[in-house]
Amino acid sequence: MNREPETTWSRIVGELDAELSNASPLEWEAFRARLAKRFSDLLTLQLELYGKRYDFYWHFLKLIRSLFDAWRARGDELRERDARCERTPNGAAWFRTPDNLGLSADSAAFEGEAAEVGRRLEELRAVGVRYVHVTAGAGDASSEEVRSAEVLQRLATELHAREMVLGADLVVAWTSDSHPWAEAAQAGDPVFRDSYWVFPERTMPERFVAGIRERAEQGGAGQDPFCFVPELSGWVWATAGRHCWDLNYSDPAVFRRMGRKLLALANSGCDVIKLLGIPYVWKEVGTGCVNLPGAHVVARAFNALVRIVSPATLLRADGSAGAGEPARYVDPRAFCIADYPLLPKAVKEAAKDRDVRKLRSTVAPSFAIPSECAWVVELPVAAPEGSGGPDRVASGAGASGGAGSGQADRVAAPAASEPAGRDGRAEGTIHTALCTFLLAAAGVPLLPGRPAPGWTHGEGGDVEAGGENGDAAGGEKERAAAGFDGTGWRVTHRLLDELRQAIAARRRSIVFAGGVAELTDAGTDGVLAVLRRSSSGVLLALTNLLPKHTEIPVEVLARHAHGGSFVEELSGAEVPAERPYALPPYGSAWLVRSGSRPEEVR
Repeated sequence: MNREPETTWSRIVGELDAELSNASPLEWEAFRARLAKRFSDLLTLQLELYGKRYDFYWHFLKLIRSLFDAWRARGDELRERDARCERTPNGAAWFRTPDNLGLSADSAAFEGEAAEVGRRLEELRAVGVRYVHVTAGAGDASSEEVRSAEVLQRLATELHAREMVLGADLVVAWTSDSHPWAEAAQAGDPVFRDSYWVFPERTMPERFVAGIRERAEQGGAGQDPFCFVPELSGWVWATAGRHCWDLNYSDPAVFRRMGRKLLALANSGCDVIKLLGIPYVWKEVGTGCVNLPGAHVVARAFNALVRIVSPATLLRADGSAGAGEPARYVDPRAFCIADYPLLPKAVKEAAKDRDVRKLRSTVAPSFAIPSECAWVVELPVAAPEGSGGPDRVASGAGASGGAGSGQADRVAAPAASEPAGRDGRAEGTIHTALCTFLLAAAGVPLLPGRPAPGWTHGEGGDVEAGGENGDAAGGEKERAAAGFDGTGWRVTHRLLDELRQAIAARRRSIVFAGGVAELTDAGTDGVLAVLRRSSSGVLLALTNLLPKHTEIPVEVLARHAHGGSFVEELSGAEVPAERPYALPPYGSAWLVRSGSRPEEVR
């Protein structure tokens, strides 16, 4: 510590020693040792956010007390997980292993009899799912109101027994107008009124709106976020709709209360907590009030709390982070894992256009992130067409991933005029091929419990455009067609069956352990390509978007072969680098340089 943190530390400890050491001397001593390691970082972040406030020291003291309370409430099993993470060089970096397939599911999928829950988890673990993320309802900061701590604790226990990890959502940017904090504000409590952006008349809202509209002229969202609330006799900031009120993070009490909720989720056994709405937590007059530097400081400050109390827990940035530049939020000091929704959307557009040039120019620049971090990429579930027919298109053996769950998902034999590739690959669906590519590109591939709007099959194998978010009627139609049963279980099984071979190939190859991935040029505008480099080897993943055989030029192969050859991981076939490699129509291949091919993960 430098002089200022040292002085503050001695005063804090001096004030709390007498109060807390008598109440729980051993726990206070252990916690004080933990706090000392990260005190300087915590103090620096809090000063950056709240250092100009006259009551900063009082709020900071209360924050330290709340951290101690959360640490005391952390169970012995979770403290042992923390200790293992701190003893291991990579800490909680399970997400940088090949065995890191995730599943996003409604909590209903894991409610009911313990035996049934256990059976489902065993099925998932057997096919490679390690990370289960339980989704929350929309619009409320209180995740306990969506899923009880008891439900999370039971699920965490089941998952941890199988060496799996649990994730959950926490909305940090706003609460519903029926939240206890909002109700207290409406009842006239001035402390909780200050927790929201409430103005008695339109002067200040208009100043904020001017900055928001200026940002809209530069390509951002520009709607007036304020609504009048009679119970408050004022205008309330409501970015997500009139019934969701934005929290005022310029008040340190708001940060402290949300920090308690964050740590309560961690103490329920959550290994991953996805912070929803983080780009909107900081407001300043004259700006667009999204993705401001203060939002990044708040994210790092939340991470500092977790590192002190529950180091086995990771924070995950949601898909809204970055507003087109998600890499801005990927930082080991804040979010080691972050959603990357741009890639599936860009892949869908590339498949529709049968051209990857736009993807390379728009997505590739933001795809590179620190090697300590990883992108979470959700695999889209396409609604089946119901009968086979015109959308049956060719795919590689690795892309087909085994027989489907219904007649419409069965693979067809190659046409006589279109012979299979030299490794005997068969035909499948374009959706399977694109998901196989996303499996190779993602740091953490995530199986969804619902079909993705717009991912229906069209004639000739094209992916239908659909809306950005899909209309409600179309979305429900796709959900029903995909077998959505309220829990997403049938959807999950169908996608797992579709991708079984590719999932197995990813799981056994340690080239997926850490390292970096970059979108690259396959030498033809009709082929998606991603290059993964790690200390264990190099992998070039390719997917053909064209309805015909397409050759990868020799110079592209030679660039990555370094005088050797490749092994196609999905089929096990040897691939020489001295002649062009032919991908069948809508085929996929994962080429690993044979001279450095990783050993299988046991």
